Amino acid sequence: MTLLEGTLFDQAMFGAPVTAPVASPPASFEDLGGWWVQLPRVTSVRAPDTQKLIRDLRRWTSWATRATAEALATSHTTVQALEAGRPLMAARSGALRRRLYELHELVSRLRLLADDEPTRTRDLLCRPDAHGLSPLAYLQEGQPAKAYLAAIDAVKPRRRTGLLVGDRPATPGTATSPLVD
Repeated sequence: MTLLEGTLFDQAMFGAPVTAPVASPPASFEDLGGWWVQLPRVTSVRAPDTQKLIRDLRRWTSWATRATAEALATSHTTVQALEAGRPLMAARSGALRRRLYELHELVSRLRLLADDEPTRTRDLLCRPDAHGLSPLAYLQEGQPAKAYLAAIDAVKPRRRTGLLVGDRPATPGTATSPLVD
């Protein structure tokens, strides 16, 4: 049977008069050298989010698998599995997804402060603050905000003096004027 003698849809496609309504085709038809070929629908498979996050972390910091695992407080085999695209099992991984998102968020901001240099980014993550804790230590304690502040302090330490002083400090009695006479 040729396409011209085929189904109702085939007849409608080639312009033959049809007595009944025709549904849309299940897939696309392509003309290949005079032959009509039905191609299957293309479905793209997204890489798991965790796989992308691990790739980003390793690219931004140049960490080995074991160093990445240490930062996430997990095993290197788990990091390898995530890199390979295997999904996280909620029963076995605990809060690993949360730790991974927090570390990714911190490193994505720090790499910009480190001019996108992996060695400077790693140094910022490991440099202790005034309390003796590094940003990674704060992350492992579950305090991502303190981790970010410690990393910012590593980039630009806080001033030891008080408030900022302008180049034209006010003299007593001349800083303000009365609103009413």
